[in-house]
Amino acid sequence: MSARRGALRPALTVALVPPVLLSLGLAGAATNAAAQIPLLPVLQSGFIASGATVAIDGGGASGEGVVAAGGSFAPRSGDIGVAAGIGSDVGDGAALALGIRAAIPLRFFSRRSAFGAVLFAGIGGNTAGGPASRLDVPLGLGLGYRHNLGAQRGISVYATPFYFFERRTPTAGSGVSDGSFRAGLGTDVTVAPRVGVTVGADAGTRGRGRFGGGISYLIRP
Repeated sequence: MSARRGALRPALTVALVPPVLLSLGLAGAATNAAAQIPLLPVLQSGFIASGATVAIDGGGASGEGVVAAGGSFAPRSGDIGVAAGIGSDVGDGAALALGIRAAIPLRFFSRRSAFGAVLFAGIGGNTAGGPASRLDVPLGLGLGYRHNLGAQRGISVYATPFYFFERRTPTAGSGVSDGSFRAGLGTDVTVAPRVGVTVGADAGTRGRGRFGGGISYLIRP
């Protein structure tokens, strides 16, 4: 999501999206890695851009919260993006949480298009610092649109439909597994060169709605 330096010309068409838009997938990727952690919404943009990004995130659901940090990397080819995050629940019985995700582009659009689609899968969980440990496994799509906001800034909006498997294991007792369909909505905004902000939420057929946001920095294009 964080912008790279480059000149923009308003006459550029969708097929010739300027460099600021080519990096819009990055900051979202790092933020999305932390979003893999339980209590944060599952968000996935429709773009994969090469480089390395770090992010700090926060969010939660129904009075519960979590803070996290994440990082992402994609090779210059943009054929795959990988991301990982670590965080902790906020409050009594804080639990350490980890998450990892991989995404690959779906070649419905050119890499320089204003539209993008990716397929992603992830796994995240926490330790039994609270009443139960938890394992989350989402599998779905990221569908996005991006638009430049001048020479150094841009915005991306995206939808994330996904299937969500979760397993909760109480500190005393047997585990319970469940699956549901959910969808997330998010936006990435480049607020300064190499710096981006992500906000979003998800909800589904079961479970609570979750909200979150983060700030990210492009450390290597």
